[in-house]
Amino acid sequence: MSKCKICESNNLILYKNNNITGNIEKMFTITDFNYGVTGKLFKCNECNFIQCIDIKNPQIYYETVEDISYENSRY
Repeated sequence: MSKCKICESNNLILYKNNNITGNIEKMFTITDFNYGVTGKLFKCNECNFIQCIDIKNPQIYYETVEDISYENSRY
């Protein structure tokens, strides 16, 4: 079992099931139809932090996302 990323407790409960149906990279594009789709979310019963533990290194997707439609809407 994974530990909480904040308090390192083992007391995690399923909060929301994985609802990813397509390309994981597209999940992070704001203008994509599937924006907001998530991996499996767990809530820590100790500190209440909600975290996705089935997608390793999700920050890489935020760091590399390119959303041309979103960028074009700024003008």
